[in-house]
Amino acid sequence: MNLTFEIPIHFTGRGRRRRSLRSGPEPALAPLPEGTVPRIARLMALAVHFDRLLASGAVGSLASLARRFRVTRARMSQIMALNRLAPEMQEALLFLPRTVSGRAVLTERELRAVAAEEDWGRQREILEKDTQELGFLPPPPVSRRHRCAIQRSCAGTVTRGKSDASANLSANTTRCRSCG
Repeated sequence: MNLTFEIPIHFTGRGRRRRSLRSGPEPALAPLPEGTVPRIARLMALAVHFDRLLASGAVGSLASLARRFRVTRARMSQIMALNRLAPEMQEALLFLPRTVSGRAVLTERELRAVAAEEDWGRQREILEKDTQELGFLPPPPVSRRHRCAIQRSCAGTVTRGKSDASANLSANTTRCRSCG
């Protein structure tokens, strides 16, 4: 006499974690979103992660970081250059929509010239000129701290190009009088 029992079972755990046997049907997985995360978004996330590793002291230098992640120092410098982009550009890169088909909206190579520019306003102008038809950038921030050409913060807050400390700004320079 042969008896056959059929009991639904499944394994839990993936990768290197310990797997265990569970009874019952396998739970349904959530469907994966369509498309892929743009490469520039992944590179921007890596740049932020690498910067935090350096700042926390977990890695001593850019060269040791490059060795740890098995890339050349030159490539590590290219990735880290993305941290020099204006904060609103970094945020826009991190939240780019998934690429379903075709070429990605922006590439890291196209952003190298933008990241080389130190002035965030000029970065925005360069990128807008190159990507007008893409609608890539979010609208400019309504209110932000004024940054002088010599890269020191001043007390004036600029709102859509008009300063609440307008008497503090000289007409023919990019520096405010309080920063000198």
